Amino acid sequence: MKLCLVRHGETEENLARMLQGHLPGRLSDCGKRQAMDLKQNLNLEDVDVIVSSDLKRVTDTVEIVLGGREDIPWLKTPLFREINWGSMTGMKI
Repeated sequence: MKLCLVRHGETEENLARMLQGHLPGRLSDCGKRQAMDLKQNLNLEDVDVIVSSDLKRVTDTVEIVLGGREDIPWLKTPLFREINWGSMTGMKI
């Protein structure tokens, strides 16, 4: 069995050095390019299932990688979310 761990693409909030926590996040242009690079370098024929956070920054990344493919099962779950920073969410690092 192979396990491939991938982080979401860079976000505008990453650039702003913000604690994102459970904020949805917006992919930066660089983050979108990172997802496209992954799409080009990852053989989706080797992928049996995708399990990811349900946050927008992650789902946007996965949607770019999948490029409209619907034949790969995708489980989105809050169990894979970043830590909840509570009142510190949105603050600068």
